[in-house]
Amino acid sequence: MSYDVWATIASFLPSKALQGLYSVNQALFNLSMDERYRKLDLSTPDDESTRIFLQRLRDDQFRIRRVRQLILSIRAFGFFPGLDTFDWRNGLSKNGLDAVYYNLSQKQKKKPKKKAGKVTEAESSLIMLQETLNVIRTIPELQRCVIQGAFPAPGHGSSYGIAFPLALAAWSASKSTLRSLELEVPVEVLSDILPAGLSFDGLEHFGINLNITYRSTDAMEMLLSTMVPFVGQHQSTIRSFALRTGEHLHLTPFFKSLPSIPLLRDLEIEQGYVSTLQTNTIGLHDFLTRHAEQLKNLTLLFYGLGLHLVRDKLMEDWPQHPCLHVSYPTLNKLTFGLHNFPQGFGEKIQKSLDDFWTPKLRHLKLAMKLEVDQVDIVFANIPKDVELVSLSLAVEALNPGLFDTVSTRLPRLVDLEVEVTSGKLTGSETTTQGHSSDNDGSESESEERVATISTSEIESGRRQFSTDMKSRNYAHWRLRHLTLSLLSLPIAITEGSLDLGVIKPAIALAVPSLQILQFRYKGTVLKNRFVSYNFSLQEN
Repeated sequence: MSYDVWATIASFLPSKALQGLYSVNQALFNLSMDERYRKLDLSTPDDESTRIFLQRLRDDQFRIRRVRQLILSIRAFGFFPGLDTFDWRNGLSKNGLDAVYYNLSQKQKKKPKKKAGKVTEAESSLIMLQETLNVIRTIPELQRCVIQGAFPAPGHGSSYGIAFPLALAAWSASKSTLRSLELEVPVEVLSDILPAGLSFDGLEHFGINLNITYRSTDAMEMLLSTMVPFVGQHQSTIRSFALRTGEHLHLTPFFKSLPSIPLLRDLEIEQGYVSTLQTNTIGLHDFLTRHAEQLKNLTLLFYGLGLHLVRDKLMEDWPQHPCLHVSYPTLNKLTFGLHNFPQGFGEKIQKSLDDFWTPKLRHLKLAMKLEVDQVDIVFANIPKDVELVSLSLAVEALNPGLFDTVSTRLPRLVDLEVEVTSGKLTGSETTTQGHSSDNDGSESESEERVATISTSEIESGRRQFSTDMKSRNYAHWRLRHLTLSLLSLPIAITEGSLDLGVIKPAIALAVPSLQILQFRYKGTVLKNRFVSYNFSLQEN
């Protein structure tokens, strides 16, 4: 078979399985090596496995040319011993990247008067940093880079920033190859990570997680002087842009200063929200309006901040925000979420979505916890020409009423994913006090209540759920794929609670068109891994 056929087969295999097939034939050997050396992860640089990986890449073109992704944790390098007083800027200006930390050619000179192995902690750290930098500089096909690392706590990681030259080395190696860049760093270090004039020939995705370490920082000045020019350098190539922050920033000047991005198709915005008076979204409205006709995928997430401090705790004027009133004629996928917002926000969520409905919208994710009756309100006025194919939402406890609501409001839905945050399934008569978001201490109360759930309570709820589902028949519903993510606290996950024998037939009989039913669990008993149960229901 041709290499393309083997590559197609390999694309369906899990990473570990593919890595184990290196001895089958030459095609799978190359695919296996590509997968094994695809990612250079420097999030734990002092780990023995990381050092071995770097050693294998050093001076080995066969391996290093397969590296496509780099993950660099600036914070992790800040804990290296003996580097508190090292001035990397001075080393960079004097020696460039060739010897910013250490002159390795000098290390190799013979010094008979000096006993072998007698190097200080600081010298050992600098040698390791220089060797790591040299490896990064020789990666010929680096396509994705993630730079991460918040400031460490006071008194820890005093050499934070020592790894900045490693990022500069990545930029020098990937000017013509980098396609995706993700930054998860404090706003205070943006100018060090994105120096003036930095550009890549084909950058398609740029994402940044903004956080502020010091309250005295002028974040807007940093954004206007660093991010705006960087985006401007790549406005002709960027297709995907993400700005995420849980801070309360006045982002209007930033959004108005951003240039138009003609190829932008995927946009993600996450920002903090205080109140209608204190949070201005006019700038975001301006940026959305300029790109509305070209966007295919849009994510808008807002995080309520200081709800107990503001006068308008109910946020009555929320639906009037300008950023919610933009029409998107070609939008295909929408992710919308309101976190830590007041209780009973269902009607306001409905009004928030009014201008997002478009005949081309096919996929919707509501990234917030809802009550079943709120789900009914949200979709009460959905236009008839909107045919959603997939829907993802979250509820605290699942009962058959959710299927009643979704099947009635969205009869043409094909794919449904429900995240059950407590892991509980209940009968339709059981009610839970959920919210569109948690606030005023309700989150801790909810966690305390869930933590006391016993296995018998879980099984009792599932029996009630199954009994109520048996009386239902959704023959008119087109649903083909159903995923239930039962994410619960560890105490709610036991080996005995994994018995799904009662639930599977109840759902299968109620939804005759269903082809795939999938369950996912997560908990300490399962070692924090998702375990999926897939059942083909076409034949039985």
